[in-house]
Amino acid sequence: MIAAALLGWVTLAVDPAPCGAGPMLAASALQEPAPGALDALWSLLSPRADQTAFDEAALVRSIVLLGPVAARPALAIHLGLAEEPEPAHEVDPRALAARPRILLAALAGLPRASVLAAVDDALAGSDDVDRRLDLCRILGRLGGEAALERVLATAALLEPIQWERTFVQVPLQEALATLAVADPALGARIAPRVRTAPPPLAMILVRALADAGAAEAASEIARGLGRDARLDLCVVETLTVLGARAAGSLPPPVLALLRRQLEARDERLVRATSSALARLGDAESAEPLARLLDARSADVRNAAQAALKLLTAASLPPERAAWEEWLESERRWAAERLPEIAAELAEPDAAALATLIAELAAHRLHRHQAALTLAVALGAEDPAIATLVCAALPRFGSRAVVPALLAHAQDESSPVQAAAEATLRALEGPPRSASPPSAGS
Repeated sequence: MIAAALLGWVTLAVDPAPCGAGPMLAASALQEPAPGALDALWSLLSPRADQTAFDEAALVRSIVLLGPVAARPALAIHLGLAEEPEPAHEVDPRALAARPRILLAALAGLPRASVLAAVDDALAGSDDVDRRLDLCRILGRLGGEAALERVLATAALLEPIQWERTFVQVPLQEALATLAVADPALGARIAPRVRTAPPPLAMILVRALADAGAAEAASEIARGLGRDARLDLCVVETLTVLGARAAGSLPPPVLALLRRQLEARDERLVRATSSALARLGDAESAEPLARLLDARSADVRNAAQAALKLLTAASLPPERAAWEEWLESERRWAAERLPEIAAELAEPDAAALATLIAELAAHRLHRHQAALTLAVALGAEDPAIATLVCAALPRFGSRAVVPALLAHAQDESSPVQAAAEATLRALEGPPRSASPPSAGS
């Protein structure tokens, strides 16, 4: 296991013993694959051109059936470390074109311990950056906590100048995003490192989480603010990307930290923060956004006006006085009506429920408070009322109600269990997928 001092900010929790290899990234060369296994693999990867059928999936299955002995030769061929023998026949060009995909898929299907052992040897056996990055791609496809720790360790051991290069950023982000999409818990493992990693490396982590759509990590990502100007902008832009999914989930201290970025000198950061706060539905940001309508910069004023419209669903002229007057009326409504509506929903009347829902939904600025107020009726004795509430909650787009919904979704005796589960899926949004990395140099 690599010493903590060697990794700096990365502390590994991987025991390499089960992998059948020496210490991860130890000073050893990539072991030669067994000749018999290497020959068998080359044979499978070189089908005759005169065969009419070509089944890529069948080739992958055939390699996987070779078992652990195929891990090292598959990795060696993929990395270009194994010389291809002269074939006795013309090889199917479709197989040649598909070879990288076949090898990646096979490595993902072979026994994990054997593949990790081969990867560890390959990482230790070369200082070549391109090879290390290629191995990170493989680890991303392999998945799991052990793969994540190896990617993070490899990233941490690169030269700081390399973190600034697109050719490094892209594969690292791709690998990390793929891991986080396959297992959201791994995204939660990545996010806290944003606060301690060197800023250029932290930016790679942040963009990977954005690519993965890891909204559950938004709060931890935001805690990385205040360390570096470029990192601040990267964090805020990522919160804008994750905003719709994360709305209602960030605690007040984190939102306050984000809100302070509206006072930054960097206009780009102020504009990005305006958008992020609007997407997150932060009602407390409405007044400082209104004050920005008096900013000297036209770009800042336009960003503030756009954010206010998104935050409130109101259309007002870009004038501070007009917005402040409107916001004061909304403040009075929240102070006076929300407690009254909460009292009515404690013993809800089915006939009045639709009207109350419409009133709550009309005040977009207070959508998180409104959603929490409506969620009180999930405990109604009449299952029809609770079911209607479940159907209405996605309109608010607030994850503040997730705990209340989970209580019903996990309760097999709850008459609205199925409805609560459907609402949770609606709030989660469409399935996550790792989008193409958005790295910049």
